[in-house]
Amino acid sequence: MPQKKVLTQGNDFIGYSMWPIKINYNHMKVSYHISDINFVNDKMILSVDEREIILDIADVSNKLLEASDMERSMYKISPSGYGVHWPLIDEDISVNELIKDNKK
Repeated sequence: MPQKKVLTQGNDFIGYSMWPIKINYNHMKVSYHISDINFVNDKMILSVDEREIILDIADVSNKLLEASDMERSMYKISPSGYGVHWPLIDEDISVNELIKDNKK
C-alpha cells in the first residue's frame, strides 16, 4: 500500500502514513488566544488573551536568541493555543511556560 501525505489543519505537512488519517480539531478546547508575537531588540512581545506580555528572549529560548529576524517571524500557533512552533529553527514552546509568571 502506498504511503499517503498526512496534513493537519491548514494543510501543514506532518508526515506520511500507510493509513488514512483524519485529525479532528473541533473537539479540542482552545487554551489561549494568541493574536501576535513580535520581537524588539532582546524582547519577545506576546499578545495573548487581549493582553501584552513582554519577555526577555534569553529567558525564553537560546534558539530564538540566536535566530535571525526572519526565523523568529516564521512561527505557527497550535490550533488549540497550547504551543508555538518555529519550524526554521525547530523550536517548540508551551504557551503555559511563556506566561507562567505573568498570569493574573
